[in-house]
Amino acid sequence: MKPQLDWHNTPTGRLVIFLGSVRFAVPVMFFTAIALIYGTWLESTSNALVAKQLVYGSWWFVALMALICITLILSVVARFPLRKKHTGFVIVHASLIVIIVSGFTTFYTKAEGTMALKEGSSASTLQTTHNELQILKHDAGKFDLIDAQIVQAQSTVTVNDIQIEILEVWQNTKQESTVLNDGKNKLHAVELQLGHDDEGHWIGQLASGQTPPVLHDIQINVLPEGESWAPPSQEEQSHPLLHDAKGDIKIENFEPGTAVADGWSIESVQWFKHAIIDAEGIQEGQPSRDNPAIQLILAHTDGSRERHTAFDNFRGSINKKQLDGELFSPVVLEYLGDVLTQPILTMTRDETATTAHFNTPAGFELTQRLDGQGPWELDLQGFTCTILHAYANARGTVKLVQAQEAEENLPAIRVAIPTISEPMTLIWGQRSVIQIQDEIFGIAYTPSTIPVPFTIELIDFRKKDYPGSSMAMAYESDVIFTDGLGNSHEQTIWMNNPLEHNGWKVYQSGFVGSDLSIFQITKDPGLIPMYAGCIGLCLGFLVVYYSRAYTQGHPGMPKVFESRNTRSTTHASAKTISIDSIPPRDSDDLPAGISNQPDRSGLESEICVNPNPGSRTHNADGHLRKKNRGRSHRSHKVE
Repeated sequence: MKPQLDWHNTPTGRLVIFLGSVRFAVPVMFFTAIALIYGTWLESTSNALVAKQLVYGSWWFVALMALICITLILSVVARFPLRKKHTGFVIVHASLIVIIVSGFTTFYTKAEGTMALKEGSSASTLQTTHNELQILKHDAGKFDLIDAQIVQAQSTVTVNDIQIEILEVWQNTKQESTVLNDGKNKLHAVELQLGHDDEGHWIGQLASGQTPPVLHDIQINVLPEGESWAPPSQEEQSHPLLHDAKGDIKIENFEPGTAVADGWSIESVQWFKHAIIDAEGIQEGQPSRDNPAIQLILAHTDGSRERHTAFDNFRGSINKKQLDGELFSPVVLEYLGDVLTQPILTMTRDETATTAHFNTPAGFELTQRLDGQGPWELDLQGFTCTILHAYANARGTVKLVQAQEAEENLPAIRVAIPTISEPMTLIWGQRSVIQIQDEIFGIAYTPSTIPVPFTIELIDFRKKDYPGSSMAMAYESDVIFTDGLGNSHEQTIWMNNPLEHNGWKVYQSGFVGSDLSIFQITKDPGLIPMYAGCIGLCLGFLVVYYSRAYTQGHPGMPKVFESRNTRSTTHASAKTISIDSIPPRDSDDLPAGISNQPDRSGLESEICVNPNPGSRTHNADGHLRKKNRGRSHRSHKVE
């Protein structure tokens, strides 16, 4: 609005007009709309708690709402002194302020939670939907609560001058296998990645007799700390061996009929140079790649038969299958010898670091010591191998990691405690024990509880099912309600029939089993003002759009029958019109008998000069033109 009163031209008045103007209100409402869109998106993608923490409960959103209230108030103040025509305007603005204030009253003061009671039990606290970090002190064999704080990321709780920092809040978690370097025993293990698109693989030292893993056609050996490594000689030849676990039987010459063990002998033997396996079993393939193999059939005197297969390129892989009978032989067939048949990556370790050795059948060798902090990259003849971790005291364990939300979530928080080197993960509903300055404390991530000024005792819970099913048709609870003054009364609570007391409402919300009743308890001080604000807003809209008498002068309404200063000027100019100033008509253009002088009878009375410029009036100039046009078309009498 433009300055209209004397005080509008003062510095305070100009500030009030600006803060209460549309120019200021539109940008504020624009940013508020963006914030509401962001909050709605967070609610749909995460949950209401995240939206409250990041948007609705943030300082900047409160500031936006405060600016809206300021512009609503000052837009009314700028129109002082108020008149009847401002009634609808004031009602709408006051109702909007009441709605905003009521919303924040509900946000910050509403108490809501659940109470679960078994028959015969009572309670005077609620379990809310918020979660809190509880600090408990161990004393005389039990833990007593000494502090609690609603969980928010990047907040702290102080215990004995030591700050516990809440790093992250996870809405859901999952278990993931991992390896730590804090084992009590020596165990050499590495995590490596073959290629940039490959996932990390943990490989530890193998026990005697175990087969090394093969990744991307590369055999990976991790040797115990202190064990040396020498690459196999290319001149040595590998050979199959049929032996038992004790080492008493060792057969290298395979001829049909050769005795193997008590009652067992070689029935048949097959050699392969390029072995392949298809649907019919092991076969001789094309000479594109060497794959030496041998297959034996052992037979027992009672009719039992076994098939043994060994591959030179896949040593340690025991292939033994019973064909007939029920007896098992005590021997196994495998290839032995140190000949290098495929690329091999070997990890050795001394007291300080791990060393990587890479050898190929073509004679390529690479040795690289993994000093300092990883990861380390190895160039294996154009193939990149990344060593992510190398541990000397590896210990396999399971850790909790953040997961996407699901129907059943397991929330957790990550906290940093100065006396503990690694951050702790606290699972919702569980308690951990920590030591701070030689004192034992309990730390727990649990639902927050709030006391209520009354006690509810469950006397009886009843449930009625639909006929022929276990689905509840109706359920109710008989309770004894005792207020803070000790006054008690008995009441039955069922769906849509809550217990009410001083703004508190106790609803029957659910049950578990046949004797556990769940109550929803709420108190919302902002609810009634919110209703009043909504009703006032509707009433204000009705006044604005359907009552011109109470909205005249509103920025969005037309000003009906209202004279302006410009109209007063028009009226004043009409007062100076002279009768003689009306030009006569040219007599030559008039019919005979018609005078060229204007008819002045009644003309002066038709030129009305309104002494009150603010009252309803017609435009004088327009009135004259209308009268003259009327006379020009009127029929005349010729004498």
